Amino acid sequence: MKMNKVITGVRSVVLIVLILTLQLNAQDVFVTSFETNTLGSINNQDQWEVENGTALVTDSETLVHSGSQGLNFIAENQTLVVSNTSFSGSEPGVSGVVYVDLYVKINSMAVKDFAISGYDKFGGSSKRAFVLEFDTASGSGGMFRIYDGSSKLNIQTYNLNEWNRISTRVDYDHEIYQVIFNGSEAVTASFRENYTPTASGTRQAGIKEYHEMLFNLGYNGATGSVDAAVDDIYVSTTPIADITFPSQKITYTIDIEQPHIGSISVDPDLEEYPDSTQVTVTLTVPDGYKNGGWTGDLSGTELQKTFLITTNMQIGASVVVDPDNPPAQFTITVTQPDTGEIALSPAGGLYYDYTIVTATLSVPVGYLNQGWTGDLSGTELEKTFVVHGDLQIGANVIYDTTPPTVYTVSSASELKATCKGTNLQPGDIVEVADGQYDSGGITVESSGTANKPIVIRAQNIGGAELTGETYFTFRKAAHILLEGFHFTSAKYTVVKLEACNNIRISRNTFQITESEGQNGKWVYIGGYWDDGSLLSHHNRIDHNIFRDKHQLGNFITIDGGSNVSQHDQIDHNYFYNIGPRHDNEMEAIRVGWSELSLTDGFTVIEYNLFEACDGDPEIISVKSCKDTVRYNTIKRSMGTVSLRHGDGSVVHDNFFLGDGKTGTGGVRIYARNHKIYNNYFEGLQGHTWDAAITLTNGDTETGSLSAHWRIDNVTISHNTLVNNFSNIEIGYAKSDNTWKKEPRNVTLANNLVVGNKKDLIAIKTTPTNFTWSGNIMYPQDGVSLGMDAAESEIAIIDPLLVNTNDLWLLSTSSPAIDAALNNYLNISEDVQGQERSGINDVGADEYSTTAITRRPLTPEDVGPKAGNLVSVEMTENVPETLGVFQNYPNPFNPTTTLVYELQSSSNVKLEIYNILGQRVDLLLNKHQAAGTHLIQWHAGKMASGIYFAVLETGLATKTLKMYLLR
Repeated sequence: MKMNKVITGVRSVVLIVLILTLQLNAQDVFVTSFETNTLGSINNQDQWEVENGTALVTDSETLVHSGSQGLNFIAENQTLVVSNTSFSGSEPGVSGVVYVDLYVKINSMAVKDFAISGYDKFGGSSKRAFVLEFDTASGSGGMFRIYDGSSKLNIQTYNLNEWNRISTRVDYDHEIYQVIFNGSEAVTASFRENYTPTASGTRQAGIKEYHEMLFNLGYNGATGSVDAAVDDIYVSTTPIADITFPSQKITYTIDIEQPHIGSISVDPDLEEYPDSTQVTVTLTVPDGYKNGGWTGDLSGTELQKTFLITTNMQIGASVVVDPDNPPAQFTITVTQPDTGEIALSPAGGLYYDYTIVTATLSVPVGYLNQGWTGDLSGTELEKTFVVHGDLQIGANVIYDTTPPTVYTVSSASELKATCKGTNLQPGDIVEVADGQYDSGGITVESSGTANKPIVIRAQNIGGAELTGETYFTFRKAAHILLEGFHFTSAKYTVVKLEACNNIRISRNTFQITESEGQNGKWVYIGGYWDDGSLLSHHNRIDHNIFRDKHQLGNFITIDGGSNVSQHDQIDHNYFYNIGPRHDNEMEAIRVGWSELSLTDGFTVIEYNLFEACDGDPEIISVKSCKDTVRYNTIKRSMGTVSLRHGDGSVVHDNFFLGDGKTGTGGVRIYARNHKIYNNYFEGLQGHTWDAAITLTNGDTETGSLSAHWRIDNVTISHNTLVNNFSNIEIGYAKSDNTWKKEPRNVTLANNLVVGNKKDLIAIKTTPTNFTWSGNIMYPQDGVSLGMDAAESEIAIIDPLLVNTNDLWLLSTSSPAIDAALNNYLNISEDVQGQERSGINDVGADEYSTTAITRRPLTPEDVGPKAGNLVSVEMTENVPETLGVFQNYPNPFNPTTTLVYELQSSSNVKLEIYNILGQRVDLLLNKHQAAGTHLIQWHAGKMASGIYFAVLETGLATKTLKMYLLR
């Protein structure tokens, strides 16, 4: 039974069930027609207080209902708060039934309402019992209404410049009030607020009372305009002489919470109980158990309880084992399945008779419960039962061989309905036709498997545009590919991963519609909001375009829970046009954040192209440990790759190309144990924060995770720096010189620097234990090295570079060849992917005639069109001997499962061909029975690209196009 107070008779005559008698000692609380008040402000007259707005005693005839004076309320685009306090919160007010009668005229009103409220005051609190409200006038009048709890009840319309009589009967014992407006039928409502008074001064706890009448514009902070008159106010425990309120039928409900063992019965068993009905509740328990105590609104341990109901009630009972006569005990024996696990709640081997137990079977994604074994039946994953004897429990868990479903959707509602919640199963493919889709928020809680990922993709890359309010939230999901969409939504985050793993976001274009002042993180990888232990990991963001971001926030943000998300990969993306420049919060990529900066991320950022990424001094901001930034091209972008927080990260084999653009920088370093090597820096124009290699001072080496941690134990080796405005800056101490902790234990070895803009090295604070070794530097056009160094530390010599494919590389006669001293890092390749052997060359380039495998990236190397993608295609008009023929996943890497259906037994041959028509594998050549068959193809070391599976029977052939995407 649900507990609710029920009052009948709203807008009708109320049945008389309980006649409420008047108090023996009637009391006039507040009765006035303002005849004895002084003209002017009512503030501080009698118990009146004007906190905001104006309340004037007036003798204007249009503002007086009877006699010669009335009260005029005025607010002009301001707040109005006027009160009459009959009793303070520390003294008793008036309880029981209180009658309120007054006349109100609304002359004009704009924006807000005009409200009259009765307050109960106690212990510093004020709670509303009744609220009478004139809403904002429209035309010649408006609506008068009251509050029934938090709901508004429209009573009757009112006219401007006419007097209205409001008569109210307030029952503080039963928390209800009745209102008659201009002689209308009485309307009954519950108190505006539900509360329990506390004791304060001489005021008792638990008794609701009238203390104060307050006038405002709906609430104290409301701003608006009103001109209203009030007269002939009557607040008393004596009934209003010429007004008759109908009697009330007051009923209550009893909400029974049944115990886990035993049961509670109610006599009489009614939906609603008239006030003061005698009720008996009985607790029945099995042998061996007893009442450990009634709960809710009853107390005691007896099995039967009789009482009079005078309020809504909640009743329960705690049934416990009788220690003097305990019930029998039984054993549940669990046989665990080969796959998955059965858990019992409550856990334990022995259970008393009548114990309720839940058995939960947890299975990996892609498996299902074929059926409980032993003393349970059914295929559900959770089973609840009552113990009455010894039990044997097991389960038969099998691999789910259900063929995946291919959905083709062409409407926003279809897209949402298909993808939301747990609707998708492993291997399912959702293909979205070309068009525009405003689907709102789509929360995906399904998971695929490594062999059967879920695919949500556009049929044609870029053909399905996600607009308006569309966004995806992947929640505790795994093994899903989101592919091929053009996001132009107006949301601040359009793809969010909450505690997800193996989600791949591939070949999309992100070009979000931003609003001025909207802070947006377009793609966000994080944890789960209410459980910090649930982390994201092993997700991939690849072959996308991120472009045209002009409000604060990041293209990609990687956060976490108790640990930053781990082992995520960001590759082959094109990041373009983010800006204008802000001091903070506009990085293209942020990995981690300050509070998680000492946790390991293992994020890999590789093979990405950054152009015109000018939003933040940190193009890539690394704020976690053990991350890798490699094989990227950062071109004409203001800022640096910043190892801002965290330890043990690596930046290698990147191309930093400034093309002479102001503010372009290289790598900025803080904290400990980093390695910077094999990078190529050319034409960068930044300095101070944005030099090619920036080693600033720090302001701490412990404590605050948001501070700038001292550089310690960093190796910078085999980098090439050419024609930069500022090449190497060491020890910047901030403009106010507050960063006092200089870099220490840094090795700068085997680097090649050529420049003519300014000193090649700028030392602003002398570092501690700084090792220079094997560097070649060549200052030109009158600039200097910037420090004194031995030849073994820095050899000042022309490295004889030549411009090859727009890069300054070693010539055949360069003195940098085989000139490295002490290979501080074990580097096997140079920046172009050529092998380093023997004594390494100085700088990022190893002179070699072998094939170049890496170069600066161009837009053609990255983004959605950097590789071809095909959809599953079925051959048409195939004879009936062949049914379904499909594979999953598609695209795949490196294994895919082919599924086909034979309508009759047949000889079957299944072959794999490459794009040139060459057969690369024979999977099957034998006779098979009718039915559905599955076979896996492992592509091994085959190259990415298009492959064809050709299925032949004696009467038919089907061809399936597949894409291997590594």
